Amino acid sequence: MDFIGEGFDVGLSWLGINCILDILVLLPLAGMNMPTWFAQIGMRYLMMPVMSISIGYMAAYHKA
Repeated sequence: MDFIGEGFDVGLSWLGINCILDILVLLPLAGMNMPTWFAQIGMRYLMMPVMSISIGYMAAYHKA
């Protein structure tokens, strides 16, 4: 299995889903502009692909 590729796919999917939902729902409700949203919230979403790719790497190269 390609665990790293799967981690990449999962991480980018969650990143995209969360960004789209935030842009459609959170920005209008909170009255934020895009730069403020990215600085306060959006940058944290970049950790999703990092974590899922890291877990995929561990699954691929550290088999018991």
